[in-house]
Amino acid sequence: MKSIIINSKLVPLALLGAVALSGSAAVFAGGGDSTLNFSGSVVDQTCAIDATDKTLTIDFGTASLATFNADGGSSEQKTIKINLASCPATVTSATVTFTGQQATNGDNSYLATVTDAGAATNVAIQFADATGATPIDLNTASAATPIVEGDNTLAYTAMLANPTGTATPATAGTISATAQYSINYQ
Repeated sequence: MKSIIINSKLVPLALLGAVALSGSAAVFAGGGDSTLNFSGSVVDQTCAIDATDKTLTIDFGTASLATFNADGGSSEQKTIKINLASCPATVTSATVTFTGQQATNGDNSYLATVTDAGAATNVAIQFADATGATPIDLNTASAATPIVEGDNTLAYTAMLANPTGTATPATAGTISATAQYSINYQ
């Protein structure tokens, strides 16, 4: 049984570097008539992510294969808690965006699991709000969570599901995946 690792690696500098490098190659190749646009924001302060929450491990345990081959079947929901500390009064809400490899079902609803030898197939991870009622697509910000000055907890859920519904049966095996999350403060 493998765990699902969710890392809080913010990669804006790496992305900026990649954009800068690809942009400079385009300028040379295009004779200097290309445009590179930058955007972002500067905030006074943000909350600190609790050190123990920078790498979270979510263990789904053992789930029955029959669950994933039934219409609408999914595993038990697991809670994801991101603890924030020292939030300033100027931060009033936050959204979280989960990113990672999209499952091959054709939409952003599911995070793909690793497909190594011995891995389960047609089983993916779906993120949702704290109640589990509202799915959160990959690369899409969650609904805003109110933030108060001081310490706060952002809560979400994750569950295993067959991203094809019953169109393609799931097979038994191990499950592992990696996602990243980023927090946007308002």
